[in-house]
Amino acid sequence: MKINELARLSGVNPETIRMYRQKGLLHPARLANGYFDYSAYNLYELLFVRKLRGANLGLESIANFYTAETQSGT
Repeated sequence: MKINELARLSGVNPETIRMYRQKGLLHPARLANGYFDYSAYNLYELLFVRKLRGANLGLESIANFYTAETQSGT
């Protein structure tokens, strides 16, 4: 799905979604034309990040969580 559809489904501004992607919090597929293709899993990731933000976790803490998870192989 395109970023606008993800924004509509999640209620999150497209600019915020782009920022989360750039910080490594979302992991969409990149198409040959350079656009990003967001999946249902990316919607789940986005909602999870929003839940963590709602618990007053900073973006750096959330990004560190993803980095630690990737390094541990899970």
